[in-house]
Amino acid sequence: MVHYLLWERGARAVAHEYSTGLSKCDMFSVNRLLFSTEYEIKVSKPDLMMEIKIIKRTLQELNPQLFRGSLPYSKSEKHIRYLGKGQPTSYKLFIPNHFYFVVTSELSHEAIEGVQETPYGVIEINQNMGNAPKVVRRAAKIHANKMDIEDMVDLCRKLCWVAYNAGVDPNQRIIK
Repeated sequence: MVHYLLWERGARAVAHEYSTGLSKCDMFSVNRLLFSTEYEIKVSKPDLMMEIKIIKRTLQELNPQLFRGSLPYSKSEKHIRYLGKGQPTSYKLFIPNHFYFVVTSELSHEAIEGVQETPYGVIEINQNMGNAPKVVRRAAKIHANKMDIEDMVDLCRKLCWVAYNAGVDPNQRIIK
């Protein structure tokens, strides 16, 4: 997926397990135009269906505050913010421009059905085709704000901290 984002999609930065403040995303990228995208990787049907349940409840509830305690905080809070059901935030970095589920071929149909009423997209990883990613539902923009220099510096700071904690030697080549 990293190769796909960097070389085929032209991302300027890609991060794994990136903290967006209240929650962590599986992958996060910034493209050449400084738009950000979050990727949530789902490989099991129960995990995917739990997140779809959170999304549907977020869309249906008149007051999302009512069900915050009954669902995983970070997931429910994330979708409340991304789908515009929570308080507006001034932190562009905490709400990406685009959001994609990355799923296997077997989960593709459920993922597409689950995000129908949202701006979210779906990328399918076809294991029979060498794990080649394919966009099967294009994500619409959640918002149109580009990352600014402060956001990019914060992204770099977080990536450096993750690399430092992982014991990555800065003298070694990271991209071969």
